[in-house]
Amino acid sequence: MRLFAEFETGARQYWDVTWGTDIKTHDLFEALAARRSIPDTDLENAHLVREYRNSLVHEREDQPEPLEAAAARKYLCTFFSYLPVQW
Repeated sequence: MRLFAEFETGARQYWDVTWGTDIKTHDLFEALAARRSIPDTDLENAHLVREYRNSLVHEREDQPEPLEAAAARKYLCTFFSYLPVQW
């Protein structure tokens, strides 16, 4: 959960500096993917992490497949790598 929180904070900081609007996390991922030409596979993997995190935090009955921390880190780092080094 902490890994996702750090990732989301970074993504939101980039979004705020660049576009400065309030946006839901799902839509944030979609918008960043569209604006930074992030491939669908990498977007889908980031959503897997988001959905797994949400299932844990919100104790949903429809549990997605468990996601190992190493895989989650890889997916989020790959998505984040499409953002510019400095903003």
